[in-house]
Amino acid sequence: MAAELVAGVDIATQEVRVVCVDGEGRVVATGRAALPPPERPRPGWSEQDAGTWWPAAADALRQATDELGRSKAQGITAVAVAATSGTVVALDADGAPAGPALLYGDQRAGDEADRATAAGGDRWDALGFRPGATSGLAKWAWLLAQPDVGSRARHLAHASDVVVAGLTGDRRPPTDWSHALKSGYDPSRREWATEALEAVGVDADLLPEVRPPTSAAGKVSGEAASATGLPPGCGVRLGMTDGCAGQVAAGADRPGRFVTVVGTTMVVKGVTEDLLVDPGGAVYSHRHPDGWWLPGGASNTGGAAVEEAWPDADLGELDERAADRGPAGCVTYPLVATGERFPFVAPDAEG
Repeated sequence: MAAELVAGVDIATQEVRVVCVDGEGRVVATGRAALPPPERPRPGWSEQDAGTWWPAAADALRQATDELGRSKAQGITAVAVAATSGTVVALDADGAPAGPALLYGDQRAGDEADRATAAGGDRWDALGFRPGATSGLAKWAWLLAQPDVGSRARHLAHASDVVVAGLTGDRRPPTDWSHALKSGYDPSRREWATEALEAVGVDADLLPEVRPPTSAAGKVSGEAASATGLPPGCGVRLGMTDGCAGQVAAGADRPGRFVTVVGTTMVVKGVTEDLLVDPGGAVYSHRHPDGWWLPGGASNTGGAAVEEAWPDADLGELDERAADRGPAGCVTYPLVATGERFPFVAPDAEG
């Protein structure tokens, strides 16, 4: 009998990554597939074709299961998906994108964010979170206000939901309260912020059901099994945002532990027993599946600045060159695009 394994799917900014691990947490197989670079047709805008997410995820999963071999791949008992927080899309009746996906750094929905913040003021004060221009809630509202998108939209989804739909065959799968936080879900009261949704014209009937991370979302369909190499009937579990998944993987998995994770952006997150509230809104809290809180913030600085300056460089070589030079003789704030979220909130900030 094959040893039990689990698979994790990460929908990053420019690629989808997959790891398969055993019961001891050892990585036994990997896969990766490219996504199209974000399109930025105007300052503060950042789009991607959501139709590329599932094919890339299926490709990356197939690489991992091929590396394992058919027999070992049959030991995969569950798969979960993580994605960038605040990346959303509107889907049509067939589950296809009704318009572009707006990525986590997109800031076009400032007016919608202001209306949502005003309508849910007391709730946001208690939760310590305000739906800014980069929030999924504001961006869903902006998408629905576009006639060519709003007339076709039948379901609102996060990037993770699109891949879960591909895995299960369910066009409207449940979502988790981690990905849903920036989309107007209140994890403290465990409900959608209906007053804010109504203020920006988001129909609650378009929203997914919300469950805790790690909850069952369905099973891998026969079609998805053929595309990915996963065993048919393999469990699909709801994941968390990439920042939350990264912090748990890095060891901040219980109260009192904090980590910094640098990817395209930089995330500082930890675990507390009680909800921490930042009146400025730079620090906000996701909720742990066990009821703890995950306070932290995400900066738009990070690895994207390195890629912008040295697109073809080897990161290890850059580390060695930096060590040889010693401390830097200058100070830089490496924002690639406009706007910052943490440690301060400034939509117009520039590097």
